[in-house]
Amino acid sequence: MENTAAVEVQEAIEASVAAVGVLVRRKGPGGGSGVDLLRQQADDWLEVLAEGARLQAKSAALMVHAAAGFADTTRAMAAPEALPQERTAQEMAIVAEEVEPVKLFV
Repeated sequence: MENTAAVEVQEAIEASVAAVGVLVRRKGPGGGSGVDLLRQQADDWLEVLAEGARLQAKSAALMVHAAAGFADTTRAMAAPEALPQERTAQEMAIVAEEVEPVKLFV
């Protein structure tokens, strides 16, 4: 994985976390009726949920990018003179390595 891509994704995730923090810490609006205050609170929580969904999408993109980089790297490391059976075993190991981290988020 390229360092610039990792840095960009990390910065995007940090920005999302900061945005969620701001939304959660924000104080309710002053004045207005009780119904308006509750509607504002509901809207604020929807904003938090939306930002959380964006954060999950960015994290998922990072996982996909890292898995692809890992697969490319391990394929490049595989011996070209390997027997077809050894290549099949190596490919199965790569797939197993890629799939396991994704199960953690299910």
